[in-house]
Amino acid sequence: PPDVLQAAVDRGSEVHAICACIAKKLWVTEVPEHCAGYVRSFQGWFGSMVEEMVLAEERLYDHTRRFHGMPDLICRIKGDAGLSLVDYKTGAAVMPTWEVQIAAYRHLAILNGHPVKRILSLRLSKDGKPPKITESTRSMDSLFNVFVSALNCWRHFYGD
Repeated sequence: PPDVLQAAVDRGSEVHAICACIAKKLWVTEVPEHCAGYVRSFQGWFGSMVEEMVLAEERLYDHTRRFHGMPDLICRIKGDAGLSLVDYKTGAAVMPTWEVQIAAYRHLAILNGHPVKRILSLRLSKDGKPPKITESTRSMDSLFNVFVSALNCWRHFYGD
């Protein structure tokens, strides 16, 4: 139903905003109860896995291909030499579009001076448990090609 979908969208936006504050080491005044588990899930992962936060919730642009996006997090994971791009998810089911979205974010990151080597989706737990991680690094170039194809189809049928 539309109201359930809208509540999930709103919750996801709230969780993303709180996680960005945590990543940027900004003060978080209050975490709404319906977001608390997701935020605990993120905090546990971030505190144990992230060595360096490079960027959180910052809009990046590709002026040549004329698209933009806002990656959730670019960081250095403990033990890694390169940067990782991490996209938080609050949905229970994995969506096939996630990998394509994250590959497009990686392109934007590289174009804007952040040489990302790994791309991950982080499915946060509503119960505060450790998140589930899906890494799409091995197929990120072909996934970006899928994104460019979809972008070109959109422009062909609907214009800019």
